[in-house]
Amino acid sequence: MWTSRSAEDRAAILDATAAAGIPWVRMDVGWQNLQPTSADSYDPDAVAELDTRLQEIADRGLSALVMFWWAPQWSSGTPDKRGVPADPNDYARAAAWMVQQWPDQISALQVWNEPNLPEFFESTSASAYAELLKATYPLVKQARPDLPVVTAGPANLDPQWYADFYDSDVIGSFDALGAHPYPRGGDLPPA
Repeated sequence: MWTSRSAEDRAAILDATAAAGIPWVRMDVGWQNLQPTSADSYDPDAVAELDTRLQEIADRGLSALVMFWWAPQWSSGTPDKRGVPADPNDYARAAAWMVQQWPDQISALQVWNEPNLPEFFESTSASAYAELLKATYPLVKQARPDLPVVTAGPANLDPQWYADFYDSDVIGSFDALGAHPYPRGGDLPPA
């Protein structure tokens, strides 16, 4: 939730973004912050902080793509936030709750980040990620039928990961396909 930035820095960045005519910002939200202890409770301080961050975005007329990730220990069974939720429905319920809480501030939901990298998704399995997405999509659409659901963008346009992802019967479980087209070396040509 941009906690590494001061209020002044956030304001300056968001003001500059709006002044440049950029209509969207992406905000990373850690699930482990919102529900650190159980599926039945939400941390009031984290909820208040997210409310403030989303309001900062909305106050400037910007749309927020919320990227929701980082599993709490009670869900993944590991203190490592990169852990895969044991029950994808726990994540799905939290995502649906979140988008319902902020119907005017959350303009799109992105389900996780770069799940093909072990530093972001412990398993890196496209099928494990697909199960998370397939659980999340219907619950989010039930809460907010209008809300676009975006897949995580695997790093480096990983063709094998995408092939495995599509082999996991995911059609109909997202509205937009995420992609991070980073070249592996900064001096490589785009091709």
